[in-house]
Amino acid sequence: MKALFIGLGSAGRRHLRLLMELEPSAEVAALRSGAGMAGVPELAACSGRSLSQWDEALDWKPDFAVIANPTSLHLDAATKLAQAGVPFLLEKPVAAAQDGLDELAELARAKSLPVLVGLQLRHHPAYAQLQAWLAEGALGRPLSLSASVGQWLPDWRPGADYRASQTARPELGGGVVLELVHELDLALALMGPAKSVSCATGNFSSLEMAAEDLAEIVCTHQPPALSRVHLDCIRRGYYRSLEIFGEQGEAVWDYGQGWLELRRPGQDTVRIEDPPDWERDQMFRKQMAHWLTVLAGQEEPAVGLDQGIAATRLALAAKRAAQEQRTVEL
Repeated sequence: MKALFIGLGSAGRRHLRLLMELEPSAEVAALRSGAGMAGVPELAACSGRSLSQWDEALDWKPDFAVIANPTSLHLDAATKLAQAGVPFLLEKPVAAAQDGLDELAELARAKSLPVLVGLQLRHHPAYAQLQAWLAEGALGRPLSLSASVGQWLPDWRPGADYRASQTARPELGGGVVLELVHELDLALALMGPAKSVSCATGNFSSLEMAAEDLAEIVCTHQPPALSRVHLDCIRRGYYRSLEIFGEQGEAVWDYGQGWLELRRPGQDTVRIEDPPDWERDQMFRKQMAHWLTVLAGQEEPAVGLDQGIAATRLALAAKRAAQEQRTVEL
């Protein structure tokens, strides 16, 4: 198995480390910019090679690729790989702009190309349980979703200058709306397609960043429902939660504290705790294991390209709604 990595920042290194745990015999190459050609321990540990040119990378004939470069470069990399018929795992979001998304989707469909978008919260057991409760009607008809995530940006990547990070730089596709697109993806997956979106966003903190540090997003869905999503990189500590309210009950997921509850009038609360040994890497490990089964033809992608594009379009529409100070129809 030959795996090509496009970018080896923190996300790419994690994917590489977990791939080698699952497939120690995999051959690895990394396509990296000249500015980022310094040694990477994870690449050296698996005797991987560094490449600097696309022709060289595609001539290597990889079995699949992992795209983990800056968001602003995702679409170009994905298009090149799709044209060459190389399946890929693509870090979220799919792109930093609308142009080219339809063409990429059509190209992938025409080639029946396996694509998995890296929205790892879909691989958390609490998400699977939420899906099950909704499918069995435990909440009745879902009416409202409220999601919130925040953490002080300098704490995201300890030891790195946050001001140089993708998150802080709009030209790289940064800002909380695209960087924290997970919650928008969950809103779509759990509540249905979005019909409209409104958003207020901007720079409200003392952080030295040009991209937005706070966003409040409201969506309408079909079937009729509302979702409210709060995103920030200014909150001290770490917080992530999601609540769904239905006609017959509610589900509350506190990701940070590690529990999920089902609450219904007249019934005992059902509480499910994360396993005692649960840690964040397990979502990414499950995601990589799932990707390998997709490549083997044994499963369909849990988050395919069309779903990844839908979340990306919603994020971009939210940014447009904030800029134009209006509700954007989808």
